[in-house]
Amino acid sequence: MALLSSLSQEPPADATEWQRFIHYLDDFKNVSEHGECVWLLKEVKREVERVKFESNAKLNIRQLVNAIILAFIKEHNENLKNMDSG
Repeated sequence: MALLSSLSQEPPADATEWQRFIHYLDDFKNVSEHGECVWLLKEVKREVERVKFESNAKLNIRQLVNAIILAFIKEHNENLKNMDSG
Protein backbone atom coordinates (compact mmCIF):
# COMPACT_ATOMS: atom_id res chain seq x y z
CA MET A 1 0.00 0.00 0.00
CA ALA A 2 3.01 2.30 -0.10
CA LEU A 3 2.06 3.30 -3.63
CA LEU A 4 -1.47 4.28 -2.64
CA SER A 5 -0.18 6.48 0.16
CA SER A 6 2.17 8.20 -2.28
CA LEU A 7 -0.59 9.13 -4.72
CA SER A 8 -1.76 12.70 -4.85
CA GLN A 9 -4.54 13.67 -2.49
CA GLU A 10 -7.89 11.97 -2.91
CA PRO A 11 -10.51 13.50 -5.17
CA PRO A 12 -13.37 15.27 -3.35
CA ALA A 13 -15.75 13.00 -1.43
CA ASP A 14 -18.59 13.94 -3.80
CA ALA A 15 -16.60 13.07 -6.94
CA THR A 16 -18.34 10.77 -9.37
CA GLU A 17 -16.85 7.42 -10.28
CA TRP A 18 -15.75 8.93 -13.63
CA GLN A 19 -14.05 11.87 -11.88
CA ARG A 20 -12.21 9.44 -9.60
CA PHE A 21 -11.13 7.40 -12.61
CA ILE A 22 -9.72 10.48 -14.38
CA HIS A 23 -7.96 11.52 -11.16
CA TYR A 24 -6.34 8.11 -10.72
CA LEU A 25 -5.36 7.91 -14.40
CA ASP A 26 -3.09 10.87 -13.83
CA ASP A 27 -1.73 9.40 -10.58
CA PHE A 28 -0.79 6.11 -12.24
CA LYS A 29 0.76 7.73 -15.34
CA ASN A 30 4.36 7.68 -14.11
CA VAL A 31 4.29 4.55 -11.95
CA SER A 32 7.11 2.25 -12.95
CA GLU A 33 6.39 -0.51 -10.43
CA HIS A 34 5.33 -3.78 -12.06
CA GLY A 35 3.17 -4.80 -9.11
CA GLU A 36 1.39 -8.13 -8.82
CA CYS A 37 0.16 -10.34 -11.60
CA VAL A 38 -3.59 -10.50 -12.15
CA TRP A 39 -5.10 -12.78 -14.74
CA LEU A 40 -7.81 -11.30 -16.94
CA LEU A 41 -10.18 -13.26 -19.11
CA LYS A 42 -9.28 -12.90 -22.76
CA GLU A 43 -12.51 -10.99 -23.48
CA VAL A 44 -11.85 -8.52 -20.65
CA LYS A 45 -8.29 -7.89 -21.83
CA ARG A 46 -9.57 -7.30 -25.36
CA GLU A 47 -12.05 -4.72 -24.03
CA VAL A 48 -9.29 -2.92 -22.10
CA GLU A 49 -7.08 -2.95 -25.20
CA ARG A 50 -9.99 -1.60 -27.27
CA VAL A 51 -10.49 1.27 -24.83
CA LYS A 52 -6.76 1.97 -24.88
CA PHE A 53 -6.66 1.90 -28.69
CA GLU A 54 -9.76 4.10 -29.14
CA SER A 55 -8.69 6.62 -26.52
CA ASN A 56 -7.29 9.97 -27.59
CA ALA A 57 -5.05 9.84 -24.54
CA LYS A 58 -1.75 8.00 -24.54
CA LEU A 59 -2.67 5.38 -21.95
CA ASN A 60 -0.83 2.25 -21.01
CA ILE A 61 -2.82 -0.81 -19.98
CA ARG A 62 -1.40 -0.86 -16.43
CA GLN A 63 -2.39 2.78 -15.90
CA LEU A 64 -5.86 2.20 -17.31
CA VAL A 65 -6.62 -0.97 -15.35
CA ASN A 66 -5.30 0.42 -12.05
CA ALA A 67 -7.37 3.60 -12.41
CA ILE A 68 -10.52 1.64 -13.31
CA ILE A 69 -10.16 -0.74 -10.37
CA LEU A 70 -9.29 1.91 -7.79
CA ALA A 71 -12.12 4.23 -8.89
CA PHE A 72 -14.59 1.34 -8.66
CA ILE A 73 -13.34 0.29 -5.21
CA LYS A 74 -13.48 3.83 -3.83
CA GLU A 75 -16.96 4.42 -5.25
CA HIS A 76 -18.40 1.11 -4.03
CA ASN A 77 -16.34 0.49 -0.90
CA GLU A 78 -19.30 0.06 1.47
CA ASN A 79 -21.11 -2.26 -0.93
CA LEU A 80 -17.98 -4.37 -1.32
CA LYS A 81 -17.54 -4.63 2.46
CA ASN A 82 -21.11 -5.86 2.84
CA MET A 83 -21.17 -8.08 -0.22
CA ASP A 84 -22.67 -11.49 0.30
CA SER A 85 -20.69 -14.34 -1.26
CA GLY A 86 -23.86 -16.16 -2.28
